[in-house]
Amino acid sequence: MGLFAPLPGGFPQLVDAAVGSSTGPMEPRPADLLSLAQRLRQAYAQARSRHYDDLSPGQWRQLPYAYWDGGQEPLPEVEPRLVRRYWREVLRPALTSRPTMASRWLAPLFHTYIGSFRSGDRAFARYAQEFSTQVGMAVGPLASTLRTAHERVGLLQPDRLGPRLAAALLAHRGSIDGWLVELCLAPDFPASPLGRQVLQALLQSPEPTLRLEPAIDKVLAWSAHTGEAPARSSLRVPFANGLLLPWVDHRQHAAATIRDKLMATFVPPESYGDPRWVGRAGYQWQGVHDEAVSVVKRWLAGKSLETFVNALKLTADETWEYREKFWLAYHRRGYVDDVWLVLGSEAKERIGYSNLGAGMQCGSLLNDSPGRRSVLLLQLGDLTFVEWSHSGALRAYKTADPKAPKLYRNEYDREELTDDRSMWMHDATADNKNPHLYHHGSDGGTWQKKARDFINSHTGVYLPDREIA
Repeated sequence: MGLFAPLPGGFPQLVDAAVGSSTGPMEPRPADLLSLAQRLRQAYAQARSRHYDDLSPGQWRQLPYAYWDGGQEPLPEVEPRLVRRYWREVLRPALTSRPTMASRWLAPLFHTYIGSFRSGDRAFARYAQEFSTQVGMAVGPLASTLRTAHERVGLLQPDRLGPRLAAALLAHRGSIDGWLVELCLAPDFPASPLGRQVLQALLQSPEPTLRLEPAIDKVLAWSAHTGEAPARSSLRVPFANGLLLPWVDHRQHAAATIRDKLMATFVPPESYGDPRWVGRAGYQWQGVHDEAVSVVKRWLAGKSLETFVNALKLTADETWEYREKFWLAYHRRGYVDDVWLVLGSEAKERIGYSNLGAGMQCGSLLNDSPGRRSVLLLQLGDLTFVEWSHSGALRAYKTADPKAPKLYRNEYDREELTDDRSMWMHDATADNKNPHLYHHGSDGGTWQKKARDFINSHTGVYLPDREIA
């Protein structure tokens, strides 16, 4: 289970927990915990020679806040007799007298337990054990709520608490805010170190779980509650791997709602960015598993194909339906490795930024008046295809050929995408002047079958007529 590490700057940030109306409000944590801890330790040191007899009730009640004071030794090592007296003599009467008093004495204990969660720390383990014992005998609705939370998720058992909380969150059918209230946890708990351990455990859930939309929604919502962009957090790599690796298998088709949701999470420039865009996404994707990055590229390829077809529709290309069926057939089968869209000025204007997709990049087509045409650069196996819209032709190159257009550039001149030194796409005996393939005979599947046979002869990939024409 994920355990809390202390926050920088001394005493950790504690959680302002506020329980529901059935328990009444929990006393909020003090504003300046570090100063309070230092004042308390100073008072305890001064009272040591008098056996702590002149400490005020407030100094006893707030003792948990002084347990860990920055880089100082834990309080039990500095004031062992004080701590023993607190646990054995002072605390029990306060927790068993009146519910209101019990709640006031429980608040510092709980704030410290959540805010100072420490992994592998013996002093913290002893603190957790003592706290759990005291909660078991305390009176009042707050103590009852804490016992219920402990019964449900082992809240007061620090060993592997993070994964237990993550599993309980995934099983919860209500809102995150309601779930936090039920466990006496504050709305800002996800931003705490233990809250981030919960997120890490969520991201380590089995892949079948992370293919379920409700689970994905929980992960995204919990991440949003942390107040920190995943791409700039310590969980940048596991966040991307956890949400994307479940979709590596081409047979696991993400529903459009899931795909769009995850693309909106990763692709915008203020997030991870378009991984195909060399000038932008170098750092954010660094360290992320190559297969996870390939998932985003595959989805972007599909989005580029959809945008290309949309550009054909908006600029009055009569063959858009046939192009859509042909190329999407290869994409759905997982054969399309990468796609880069190059738009003319009119085509880009008609599509608009919102339809292109936030963060999705494309190239610009130059010197092609009146600018309504578009070009699709598509990699399939070791082939690169140049697919022109409207009356333009389909060309093919070996990707390793220096003449093959390179993907991901900002700008392309019309002439460099119409190089007739491309591969021969016709039958060996065909009497054609040019090596490229025009989109003739779409209704009968003429060009589609020629392109299909060309792909098959060079890659071994074959699709039946019903899928392409």
